[in-house]
Amino acid sequence: MTNKERYAALCTAESSISVFNQPWWMDAVCGKDNWDVLLYEKNGEIVGALPYYVKKKYGLKYIAQPVFTQYNGIWIKYPQNQKNEKKIAYEKEIMSSLIEQLSALPICYYQQSHSTKLTNWMPFYWAGFRQSTNYTYRIPCRGNSMKEISKGFASVIRYDAKRASEQVTIEESDDIDALYTLIEKTFARQGQSARCSLEFLKELDLQCQQHNARKIYLAKNQDGVNICGIFLLCDAETVYYLLSGTDSAYRKVNALSLLLRTAIEFAVETNRDFDFEGSMVESIEDYFRKFGGVQSPYFSLQKVFTKNPIVKVAIARKMK
Repeated sequence: MTNKERYAALCTAESSISVFNQPWWMDAVCGKDNWDVLLYEKNGEIVGALPYYVKKKYGLKYIAQPVFTQYNGIWIKYPQNQKNEKKIAYEKEIMSSLIEQLSALPICYYQQSHSTKLTNWMPFYWAGFRQSTNYTYRIPCRGNSMKEISKGFASVIRYDAKRASEQVTIEESDDIDALYTLIEKTFARQGQSARCSLEFLKELDLQCQQHNARKIYLAKNQDGVNICGIFLLCDAETVYYLLSGTDSAYRKVNALSLLLRTAIEFAVETNRDFDFEGSMVESIEDYFRKFGGVQSPYFSLQKVFTKNPIVKVAIARKMK
C-alpha cells in the first residue's frame, strides 16, 4: 500500500483527524495527484501524519497551503493519560521524524499552517524553520447551551441578529448557485474576483455532501430574494465558517449576524465547537471577536530549502 492508501485507512478509523486533513478534502482542493502524506509509525501503528500540498512553478516544487484550508498540517495520536513531560518528548520524536522526511523531499520551499491543536513547534525551530502566529476565534459549544453562549455576544451582535430575524427568514439549502452569486457580489463590492470558479465550488460542495460535511444556509427577505448565504464545513468535533456572501443592496439588514447565530446553534445542537476560521484583517477580526469566542493561535511554519541564491531572493520577496 502507498502512504496515501494507508493514510486513507487511518482516517476512516480515527475520528480525531480534522476535515482539512481528510484525503477526500485534499483531493478536492489540491487535485488527486498534487498532494501526499508523510507517516510515522510506532510499534506497528501510525501515530503521526503530515499531509501536504505540492505546487510547481518555473520547474520548482514547493509546499503551500491549499485554497479554503485555513490549517491542516501535523496530526498526532497521543497515548491516554500521558504525563506532560512524556507528551513533549513524544511530540519531539514524531515531529523530528516527519521533519527529516520532509527535508528529504525535492522541494525548494515549505509553508504550512498547522491546526490550533499544535501548541509545540520547537522541533521545527531546532530544524531551522520560521514561525508566524495567526489567530482564529473558537466557541466551545460542546457541553454548553445556546443561552450561555449567547451571553458572550456583544450587544451589537444580539441587536443585529434580532433585527435581521424580523426582516428575513433562514432556510437550509442545497442551492450552491445561489450562494456563489452572493459570494461574487461580495467580491465585486471589494473590486475583486471570487476566490474560485463556480465549477470548482460545485465539485467541492459535492464532495462535502457525499461525506456529510457541510451545511448551507440562505437568508431570504419577504420577497423571497436571497440576500445573504453561508457555507459551513463540519467534522466530528468542529463546525467551521468557510464561506459567505451578501448582496450589497441589503447589507444594512445585517443578515450575516443572524446566519452566524444560526450556525452556532447548529454546532450546539450537534455537540461540536464552532470555529470562525480566523482572519488577520483588522475589521474582520473585530467582527468575529464580538461573538465572544476564545482567541486561539495557530502557527504558520516556513523554511527555504533551496541553496540557489536567486531562488532564495525570490522566495524572500514573496514571503515579505
